[in-house]
Amino acid sequence: MKNHSVEFFRFFFMLFICLVHFPGRTVINLNHPYLAVDFFFIVSGLFIYKSSVKERPLSTFDFSLKKVKRFYPKLVIGCVLVTLLQPTWLHNVGSLEQIVNEWRAVVNELFFVMDIGIFGPGKNPPVWYLTTLVLGGAFLYSLLIYDRKLSLRLFFPMVLVILTYIFHQGDSVSIWGVNGWIYRPLLRGVAGMGIGVFCGHFLQYYKDRFSVGFVNITSVLSLCAILFIMFAKTTLDAYIFLFTPFLIVSCFQEESLIYKLTSGKIWDSFGAISFDMFILHCPIIDAIVVINRYLKIPYSIAFLIGYLLICVVSGFIFNKACAAIFKNGKPAYVG
Repeated sequence: MKNHSVEFFRFFFMLFICLVHFPGRTVINLNHPYLAVDFFFIVSGLFIYKSSVKERPLSTFDFSLKKVKRFYPKLVIGCVLVTLLQPTWLHNVGSLEQIVNEWRAVVNELFFVMDIGIFGPGKNPPVWYLTTLVLGGAFLYSLLIYDRKLSLRLFFPMVLVILTYIFHQGDSVSIWGVNGWIYRPLLRGVAGMGIGVFCGHFLQYYKDRFSVGFVNITSVLSLCAILFIMFAKTTLDAYIFLFTPFLIVSCFQEESLIYKLTSGKIWDSFGAISFDMFILHCPIIDAIVVINRYLKIPYSIAFLIGYLLICVVSGFIFNKACAAIFKNGKPAYVG
């Protein structure tokens, strides 16, 4: 059974992710929309924990394969769309070097090795999240099903060390590169999913120890803090890992204000298209950039709203079309 509150926030934070690569987002002074990704990492960690505590958990290979099967067809379509729409491809059709780079990026993306510090980038920029989700998630899940108690004892210092390392390099969690022994985006995802694992453990054993009033205060303040951090001129990325767990935990407590305000079944439909919006938003941006070279429409709030509406409508159409084509009744999720 779906959690309506989680579905609401999947959709809500996906709108911010759609704005990460949109060149006109500066019209609303949105400075750090990339932090929405960390919500999805933490939610993913929570569900990794839930999967690991089942009576008969899947093997790490089957767990990862099941996850990949749910979104792989859409991943391929998104890769094809970006390849066709990116201006660099359109303007360098005859370049052998460009063709080699295009195919290299396609291979990196479809084999889940993009942006891990070894093989280079892929075609659809946000898909680095899926690479981290599959590889980092498999790492955490394998430890949990091997020895859950030992893993939980190891995860806390591991997450602390990773976040200390990341923010020792700078205030932003979105800095790309190695700067040491492993690629930072992969570390970021593992840390977020590790925090999500603790959220899952907390909900299983300790959620009744806190009053509804405490949950309401912390979750509402956390949501306000998250939005403030995203719009703030100052870089406060580290605090996203502090406030997001409070918000997510409240989504699983039926008496909480956040749960009650977001409990409508309508959000199941919007949450279900979050992955479709994730896959499509960069191809949509590429198409807008190409078209706007000729139209020269200035970016404005109306332009931004129109872009988001296109993402939402396209998400619904893409979701229904893929369900009909692939006959897959289970939607893919970012998280």
